[in-house]
Amino acid sequence: MPLKDLKLVIVGDVHGAWDGRDEAYYSEMECDLFMWTGDLIDHPKHGHEILHSLCRVEQQNNLGILGNNDGATMPLVIAEALGFKVLAKILGRNHVHHVGRYKKIMGDADIGFARQDLDDLHVSVIGLRPFSCGGSRVTFKRALRKLYGVENSFDAVRAQIDAAQYEHLIMLGHNGPAGLGEEPHSPFGRDIFSLGGDLGDPDYADAIEYAQAQGKRVMLAIGGHMHDRLFRSQQNRRAYGLLKDTLVLNACTVSRHRQSLRYHMEVVISGQGEVLQIERVGWSDSGQEERESIITD
Repeated sequence: MPLKDLKLVIVGDVHGAWDGRDEAYYSEMECDLFMWTGDLIDHPKHGHEILHSLCRVEQQNNLGILGNNDGATMPLVIAEALGFKVLAKILGRNHVHHVGRYKKIMGDADIGFARQDLDDLHVSVIGLRPFSCGGSRVTFKRALRKLYGVENSFDAVRAQIDAAQYEHLIMLGHNGPAGLGEEPHSPFGRDIFSLGGDLGDPDYADAIEYAQAQGKRVMLAIGGHMHDRLFRSQQNRRAYGLLKDTLVLNACTVSRHRQSLRYHMEVVISGQGEVLQIERVGWSDSGQEERESIITD
């Protein structure tokens, strides 16, 4: 089935940098698909207003996923990331409650372990694992089981790929796939606790490979989680890479509000399914705009 040229607008990890001006701006802009990668704010009781506002953005196709910070305190995030199971269990007693409230607000906008067949675009969007802290360890297992009914991440995503109505896919995860490098500046490379190592999700990489084996075409794989500025320096992270002939984008700009500008990513995909352009876009109420081309080679 033929595609049309597509414009995607992607808001990376929010971390509290969102307000009514953002909602109005993104409601008025022209795009085919508005997406967000999670990590709304760094405290479980403060994310509801931002989430309501994100879901009110008036785009026909508005989809997002929850991050590892959503519904969790920072001590819980650290305990999950480091694999301190007993401590995480103690600290996470209310995590399912908080995340359950988030999911009710999101409704059909929640793409975690889900699928949206966009008949107007002839594209299927596949959601990967929410709450990912990176790497091979599956974090927040209780919330995945209680709220998403998922025991095995890859099996859950594979089922959505099998059921997709369209050949052309876009994938969205909180984190991105493994396989794009172990250097700290790699799209999902480790730059905190220790330097180096691939913190991408192996199940995301497996999902891309599985989709291709089923004759699907993954036009773009999107993640966030790993911030664009490295933790231990002001060096910028590489925002994209190629995995099994699939273009992968780390959509993070943290903080989204920098000085007078507010940031997102814009992606243009041709009617033949080729990514033509990726730009990091900053804008302001005064009409100021800054555009940085992400694809440079």
